[in-house]
Amino acid sequence: MRRIKSWAMVAVICVAVFGFALYDYDIWMQRADRVCSMALYPFIQLHGWATQTVDDWRTLQSQVSQLQQRLKQLEQERGQLLQELVAINAVYRYDASIAELRAFRERYSWQYGHIVQILMTHCCPDEQYMLVEGGAQAGITDGMIALIDNHLIGRVVQVYPYYAKVLLITDRRVNIAAYCAQTGATGIFSGDNSKNNAKLYFVDHLQQLKVGDMVLSSGQGLVYPQGLCLGTIACFAKKGIEYEVTVTPRVDLQRLTYCLLIERRRITMSA
Repeated sequence: MRRIKSWAMVAVICVAVFGFALYDYDIWMQRADRVCSMALYPFIQLHGWATQTVDDWRTLQSQVSQLQQRLKQLEQERGQLLQELVAINAVYRYDASIAELRAFRERYSWQYGHIVQILMTHCCPDEQYMLVEGGAQAGITDGMIALIDNHLIGRVVQVYPYYAKVLLITDRRVNIAAYCAQTGATGIFSGDNSKNNAKLYFVDHLQQLKVGDMVLSSGQGLVYPQGLCLGTIACFAKKGIEYEVTVTPRVDLQRLTYCLLIERRRITMSA
């Protein structure tokens, strides 16, 4: 009997608890939702951060790729501009280098001249010469006169297919009939195998000389034309019945980069 009463009491309590639970269901559900939301919140934040990080990384990669492509394009444009700049500088330098030669040729209508680049200059005690571009294939012939402005600097003595050899006026083998512009004194200009000096021989002691006077070619003979500058008198001294005269070329032969080659007969015709 007692056992039946105990079970009955338990049943009543269970029914009461169940009824109370049903009555407070909404409250429990709200509490459960709250607890679940608090538990899920860190994961939601982590998901948002991860999603934003991935999006930012993708955006950054896209921007880096675009910048790399732009940089590559700019490098190509820079290379092209540098090439154009080098070409412009080369043209400008070439034009500046030959401006005087071109003006000189146009001034005297020496349209038959060849403006050539000097490949190398050899100024040693044994020989004085230079090599210029454009040999036989460019129309260069043996005996052509080499000029810079109105200064005589040498004569072509050997012609090869693609370059030519010019014997400079400072070479000892060169002999040119010459005269002094101011005093009219005459003599034979000859090289001395020196970089900066030459000689004027066979100047009679009765003739007048002046330091600084310009020495010009007289045109006697069939090699060198008349009226081209050879240099100026640096000093002179009487030696017996003649003067010993030192002449300094007015141009630095070792610093030349271009010169004008022209046939002697063309100079005579244009003069």
